Amino acid sequence: MRIFIFLSICFFTAILSSHAQILRETIIETEEEIISMDIVLDHSGISHVFYVWHEFDREEDGQWFYDWYIMHSQNGSGEFSEPECIYMSNERAVYGGIWSLSADIDSEDKFHLSFIDTWGLAANGGLMYLNNLSDEWIEPELISTIWDCAALVVDHNDHIQIAHYYVMSGETNTLKYVTNSGGTWSGEDVVDLSKLCEGAIIDIDIDRDNNPHISYTKYRFQKYNTMYTYKTNGSWYTDNNNRILGDEHPLRSTCHSDRPTRFATYQLLHPGRF
Repeated sequence: MRIFIFLSICFFTAILSSHAQILRETIIETEEEIISMDIVLDHSGISHVFYVWHEFDREEDGQWFYDWYIMHSQNGSGEFSEPECIYMSNERAVYGGIWSLSADIDSEDKFHLSFIDTWGLAANGGLMYLNNLSDEWIEPELISTIWDCAALVVDHNDHIQIAHYYVMSGETNTLKYVTNSGGTWSGEDVVDLSKLCEGAIIDIDIDRDNNPHISYTKYRFQKYNTMYTYKTNGSWYTDNNNRILGDEHPLRSTCHSDRPTRFATYQLLHPGRF
């Protein structure tokens, strides 16, 4: 089954296609802006949608504060349920928020989510992780400070692997990777140290041997290029000439690492007319 998510100004829609049949269902209609989202299937085939939205709370001493929400809806009863809030924070504008939400599910149908504690793209913030392993959602755990975007995957041993961008001293952008496969969050791998690894695109998947495969973007040759790297036998294999696509205005890429590696990318056809 292939899953696609579409977002418009006034509604949030999941489209599921199985064979030649296409099902379209509106999950929620709202005038609020939906910031980011992800969708996963549990082992019973139930779709679980997680999304983020925010609303203005108050102005205090000239500062604006917003309430940020992570919402969850599922279609176990045949229709998508009324969304429930699994996490909420109150943040001062430009200083915090919930951005780049990523979700996955483990072998026990428990959910694992990551997000960046920032207000939007092209900003730094804490890489946060939360789960419902105890049937209750834990308070988000701070892993490190990162930049722009992150993506999470649960491997076959139910460990977490995360890829993200990071800005080092001198504003050198890098691609980094972190996992808790050793029981705690390990020191981060610097995957690609070359300049200008950044953008709205990043994704991570694992193969049958739990090796991470990452698709990401790099600004080279006067355009954003979708790049690919993977780790095996303890080493990362990244070829700076390994361009998958030369997208002028990339929107999202997806990495599928069930060998042979396959890629899908979605591109804005009319930039500025989203």
